[in-house]
Order: sequence, then structure tokens, then C-alpha cells
Amino acid sequence: MAAPLSAGNFAEGIRNSRSAPFSLHSRGVQLLDTTRLLDVPHQLKSASRHLRDLLSSLWVFVLIQSWLSVYNVLITISSCAFYSYYHINRSTVAYDLDWTLVAFVIILPMLGFTWLAFRRREEALQDLVQVKSLLLHIYLAHRDWLPAGSVSSMHQATVQQLLFSLVDGMRAYFLPPRFYSRHYPYTGVKKKMMRIATERAKLVRGITASFKKLSKSSEVLQKAGLPDAQLMHLSTQVFQLQCAFERMALVKEYRTPQGIRALARFYVVVFIPLFFGPYYADVRVGAHSFAFALFLAILVHSLRAAASSHLFVVLLGSPVVLRWDPLRMMHRVQRTAAQP
Repeated sequence: MAAPLSAGNFAEGIRNSRSAPFSLHSRGVQLLDTTRLLDVPHQLKSASRHLRDLLSSLWVFVLIQSWLSVYNVLITISSCAFYSYYHINRSTVAYDLDWTLVAFVIILPMLGFTWLAFRRREEALQDLVQVKSLLLHIYLAHRDWLPAGSVSSMHQATVQQLLFSLVDGMRAYFLPPRFYSRHYPYTGVKKKMMRIATERAKLVRGITASFKKLSKSSEVLQKAGLPDAQLMHLSTQVFQLQCAFERMALVKEYRTPQGIRALARFYVVVFIPLFFGPYYADVRVGAHSFAFALFLAILVHSLRAAASSHLFVVLLGSPVVLRWDPLRMMHRVQRTAAQP
């Protein structure tokens, strides 16, 4: 029989444990395995795995490049060449930047854009988790809140089909991208936008009808003798499910205002390369090499442009935030229905 837990036993356990509370190992950091330091095959496999990860990262970096990255590099080359060879009264306009000014003019706005983008993304993911959880709990309420035989199996099958129709409607609504949420609606796309709006209205009407039927399905439980408190709780779950769907729809349809979107694009693609131009001209003067200054400028701004392009995907309206697997959700409900 194990000894009762006491302060002395707890302290002794900490001293004898390789994974003490609040240690790095308890937070997921692996301890150094000294027995494998000289294990050559293991070290070679580890080195090859990290090299593969590094090459994969390079490949992903190439894949996320866009035309914004190309425009940014072209403006960077033009800015570096202009400030390097343009003279005012036989003196260049090269100067070393004040990094405090850089922090306020460049870094702080980028941090703000990043925070805004990922805050919206995390809120959408929280709503997605709530939708998936409520779908399952509503089915369990219709199946398990009353004794077996109180409601017919036909009612459970009806509720299951209503949940499937909701999942299918949400899938049809959330998966197609809205091109006008990321790009400006120039002339010539009015008919296309009207067609998208008509299809969206049909999908929303279908989802709303499914919510109405799901809400009325609780009348069967009421007639079978379900207490009023549990009926109210079930009605609250349906209400929360619809609210979560509406919040996800707002994230999809109503994106960042066009003024902020225009500022973000112009700021990253045009303003920042022009702002750093005199600094790279100063690098050319100090290194006595225009090629080195140009290489450094292209390297830095291509990395920043690629990161900004990925940021625009989140900030300016990518539907990837709301892409979920409805078939897996349906399979979860079906598997729950088959369990006693």
C-alpha cells in the first residue's frame, strides 16, 4: 500500500524525479539523453531530419511569394539605385537611420497589423470550436436526456438529419472564397457579385430553416416529459449555435475596411522600400560596393514582403480560417449515434 502523501514525500518525489514540476521537461522540453551523444546513426538521422525541415522551410518561403513580392523587390531595387547615385550639390542623400524612428514608423505599425489579423483569426477559431461542440451536444441531449424508449428512434434520426443539413449548409457557405473581401471590386464584376449575393442568400435561408426546425424539434421532448429547466438549456444551446454561426459569417463577409487595407498594402509594398533607400545608399558608401547594398536590400525586403503577403491572407479576408471538415463532424455524430 502506498504511503500517504505528505510534504516530505512530495519533496522527496521532486528530488528523485527527472520531470519536476515547473521544470523545462514538464513544459515539453526534452531532457538531454546522454546515452545517445555518441550514437552516430541516431545523430545522422537527427541531422538529416533538421536539414529536411530547413529545406522544406525554404520551399514554403518560395511558394508564398506573390506579385506583391515582385513589385516590392522592383521598388526596392529602384529605391536603392536612386538614393545611391542621386546627388544634391555633389553630395549623396545617404544617411544612417535612427533606429528609434524605425521602431515607431516601421515596426510598431507592423505589430499592429499582425495583432489585428491574428486576433480575428483566433476569434473565428473559437466560434468554430463552439459550433462543433454544440452540434454534438444537441444531438446527445435529444438522445440521452430522457430514458430509453421515451422518444422514438425516428425523432433521433430526424434530429441527426437536421444537424447534417446544418453542417452541409455551413460547408457550402464557408468554403467558397469571396473575391471582393480581398480585392477591390473594379468595374465589370457587378453581375458576378450579384450572383454571389443571390447564392449566399439561398444558403443563409436554408441554414436559417434548419435552425428553425431544430428549435421546434424540442417540442417532442417536451411532450415526452422533459423538465422545463432542461428544455430551456437545450434552447440556449441552439441559440448559442446560431450566434456562433452568425459571428463566423461576419468574419467571412465583413473584412478589414478598405482604408486600412489600402494603407497596409501601400505601406508595405511602396513606403517601406522608399524609406530604407537612403540607408542602403549609406551601406554602399561604407562597403564601397553597390552590389552588396543591393543584395542586402533585396534579401531583407523579400523576406519582409513574403511575411507581409502571408499576413495579408489573414488580414484581408482569406476563407482558410473557416475551412473545416464537415465529413469528420458528420462521422462523429454518426459514431455517437451508434454508441449506447
